[in-house]
Amino acid sequence: MEPRWTMEMDEQLTTMWIANASNDEISRVVGKPASAVMARAARLSLGQRDKSVIGKATADGKVYWTAAEDRQLLEMRRQGVSSTKIGKAMGRARGGVQSRLLKLDNSKPKGHAEITGLRNCMRCRAKLRSEGRNGPRLCYTCN
Repeated sequence: MEPRWTMEMDEQLTTMWIANASNDEISRVVGKPASAVMARAARLSLGQRDKSVIGKATADGKVYWTAAEDRQLLEMRRQGVSSTKIGKAMGRARGGVQSRLLKLDNSKPKGHAEITGLRNCMRCRAKLRSEGRNGPRLCYTCN
């Protein structure tokens, strides 16, 4: 059975948490699993890690998005550039680009709905708004 958290462990956790050490680094020092480190940090109300390192890699390798990167991302998306090409241009993974776009609530290029416009329902031929090739093909009444 693992020993309970001691005051020394809590102090180490707090100090390393403030220094933006990764959960794995903290877990090695205090001798607890990373999941226990996260749970203890929540219990101690340590809050979120310092984000003054925005734009630089933290100890666990995470790089926060800057406001300038957000503007560049949105501008490239408005131009219709794919997530893969945006990721290559910005040095980010495609999944990271897609996640950021969802967070910014701008997952489609501006004007995308106007490009695809309206479609006809496959059954009753009523007009319905479509979000592209994979959009709905039946209206709500027929669906």
